[in-house]
Formats: sequence, structure tokens, C-alpha cells
Amino acid sequence: MLWWTKAPSIIAEDLVGVPDALLTALRPGPPAPGTAVAARLARSLSPAEHPVQPPFWLLPQQGLSFRRVLAALHRYHGALLADPVGSGKTFIALAVAAEVNRGSTVCLVPATLVTQWQAVAARLSVSVTLCSHEQVSRGNLPAGTRGLVIIDESHHFRNPQTRRYRHLAPWLVGRPAVLLTATPIVNRVMDLGHQVLLAVRDDALALDGVTSLRTMLRCGKPGPSLGQLVFQSRAGLDSRPRRVQKQSKPQDSECLVAERM
Repeated sequence: MLWWTKAPSIIAEDLVGVPDALLTALRPGPPAPGTAVAARLARSLSPAEHPVQPPFWLLPQQGLSFRRVLAALHRYHGALLADPVGSGKTFIALAVAAEVNRGSTVCLVPATLVTQWQAVAARLSVSVTLCSHEQVSRGNLPAGTRGLVIIDESHHFRNPQTRRYRHLAPWLVGRPAVLLTATPIVNRVMDLGHQVLLAVRDDALALDGVTSLRTMLRCGKPGPSLGQLVFQSRAGLDSRPRRVQKQSKPQDSECLVAERM
């Protein structure tokens, strides 16, 4: 018997409508109080968190960022951590490296921070290969390395026209990356886009309705789904200055006439 004779046939006349299409995909759980249902819905809107426990040397308030960055790496291949200065982004990134990488982790950091990163990594027993931003600008990127890459002060790679960006972008192809910065946006929203696109595909959020990260950010209107890739603690949100726009209004009819002319 030929294989195609075994396949079921679907006839349009045999199809029937269903009262609620969602019931074909959803499996409701047991009844629960309204507050519990609302809490579950709120949690479903939050970024995904990896179930692994953080290392003992992370502070309790750093565990959430650790789990979210780890989940984003597994799903999207990259993440940007935008917690404020002094919140321990170095420790969180090294915790992620210890969980993800088996060998040495390449860390691209400003030259003034190389010694600091080396000391912290040695104290935590995390193997790292350090490379300064200045070396990246000259095209001197670590050879023979693989796996996760950490980019500290990633806002220095916000301009794709610079030499450091042009050297780094092709070198990062196929490598997962964690970007760290306390100032993800310096002048315009696309600053953030250029950093994120070093690590993830332009269509990384396609399942969230964003067909192109580049297009979304060029419009200057980042959507909520960007929160699946960019993470910031509540302390960071509260400490950032708010953008204020003021529009002057004409005070009399003469101004209106002048504007129309």
C-alpha cells in the first residue's frame, strides 16, 4: 500500500464550528480566587526567568536579573543588562558566564577596568579572557575563543560607523553575548538598538509581533516586548531622569498670523 493512501482526508463539508476557538488550545486550571488569577496574569507578562539557582555570592536582589538574562540567552542568544552603576552588573554577568561557559569567557571592557575585572573574576574563580575596547578598535580580538562574550560599558558600541563596531560585529556572529551598561541610551533610542543587534537577530521578537527590531527603534517607539531582551531593576528605573517635552504656545493672534505666513 502506498504511503499517501494512509493519510487522513479532510473534507470541508465535515468541518464544524467551535463555540470558542481558544478552547481548542487552552487548558483551564482549577477555580481560584480573583486575586490569585490576577497575580498569575501579571506574572505571565513579566520576562521569562530561568529556573536555575544563582551562585551563593550573588546578593538576593541580583538573582532576578541573573535568571532573566540567562533565560534570554537561551531563547534569543543575547541580552542587555541596564542596571545602574554600583548594582553589581559585573558579578551578575560573571555568574551567567559560570553557568553557561565551560572554558574561558571573553570579556570586552574599557582599558581602565581591565584590572578590576581581572580581580573580581579571580576572586570568584571564573576563568576570563580580557580584551580592552581599545584593542577592539584596532581589530585585536581574542583568537581561538568560543562561547559567551561579555561586553561591559556596551554604550561605547552604539555607533555602527565606528571602527570598534565594525570590527566587533562580524567577530560576534554565532556567539551569545551579554551587554552591560548603565546608560543604554545616550542620544537617541537607536543607540540601544545598535547595541542589542550585536547579539540578537533583527527578527528576534517576531513571535511577539515585532518583525524588525531596527524598524521599531528607528521610529523612536520601543514596544513592551523589548523587555524580553533589555533588563533593568526597579532601582534603575527610579534613578533615571525623565524626558520632559515643552511646547510653547502663541500668546496672541499676531503670533498665529506670523506662523501661518
